[in-house]
Amino acid sequence: MGASLGDNLRTGHNILIREDTTIGNNVLIGT
Repeated sequence: MGASLGDNLRTGHNILIREDTTIGNNVLIGT
């Protein structure tokens, strides 16, 4: 997972921000 995050950072932090936001929303919905 760490390697994937590193690759995403090199590709573009926008992807990480979108994924992080999606995960956060899913957690809120799940909770």
